[in-house]
Amino acid sequence: MQLMAVHYFLCVLCFLLFLQSSVQLQCNPEKVQDVIGGSFILVCSYNTKQFLFSKKYWCLGESRSTCEIIKDTEGYVKKELKGRIEMHDLQKRGLVVMMKDLQFADTGHYWVGIDKIYADIMCPISITVSEVAVSQPHLRFLSPVPETCWGRSVTVRCVSDQGTNVRYGWYKTGGSRDISLGVMADLQLHCGFVGDGEEYYCRASNSVSSKRSPSVSALLLRPAEEDCVYILTVQGEHQYDCWDRLRTSTALPLDTTEYRRVVNQSTPVSHNKELNVSIRTRSQMPVWYEVLRWLLFVSLLTVLCLVHRCSRAPPGREICTSS
Repeated sequence: MQLMAVHYFLCVLCFLLFLQSSVQLQCNPEKVQDVIGGSFILVCSYNTKQFLFSKKYWCLGESRSTCEIIKDTEGYVKKELKGRIEMHDLQKRGLVVMMKDLQFADTGHYWVGIDKIYADIMCPISITVSEVAVSQPHLRFLSPVPETCWGRSVTVRCVSDQGTNVRYGWYKTGGSRDISLGVMADLQLHCGFVGDGEEYYCRASNSVSSKRSPSVSALLLRPAEEDCVYILTVQGEHQYDCWDRLRTSTALPLDTTEYRRVVNQSTPVSHNKELNVSIRTRSQMPVWYEVLRWLLFVSLLTVLCLVHRCSRAPPGREICTSS
């Protein structure tokens, strides 16, 4: 019974000491969560009647008895943290601790302490630093996309505008499982690589999030190892065409009807765009062909006028006969 009474007494004493300590020093917030590159301000109030002229310090470590002092109000600061941490004793207005340019290594258990005979007054602080979440990546072509009409290679770059320690990877959709093309930000597409109807996308990720880019679709109009013709279309963006290349190519192109059918089925093309292609093709007819068309048209009008005059001439007049 005496042993239990002593144990109970010690527990009550520890609780009272903790309660007294918490009343003498209080900090807000006690838990800090921020991202890499972020900052925080910690404001503490303390018993200025007892500890106005006592040294205050900022301490790192799991245990209050073994933590490492990294900053105090007497001018000391750990070398590695110079310029990143400040501590100001504003006396009756409180005690302020500031840290900026937070890094992963700053995650841990800290203490705000006040020097006191026998046992310092200490308040625990928890700091957690995490990555900045990535934003949805967008795709940027490093060369003009219509060069695919001439079989040239095109490089697509994956870019996420937000996020820290971002990793990029390219994938090709296929079957029940997508195929990884490698951990990289740039993907090079060329004749020997692309296949008809294939889709590619990139994924940006870090330790806290992962986002997928829009897809790049490939339409292979003329397969070849070097001199191929293909079209790349980014999901949700307008499509160009390779009609000029197919018309002027010395090699045997696809049938025009088949080409138009494939384009219409693979990606949406506006009626205005088809009209523009038709007008452009007509305007590129040879000059002699246009002149011949107009001469035939004028001749037809002349014949029609003569027939019309002959049919309306009064009897006896021979304006339509030769003399």
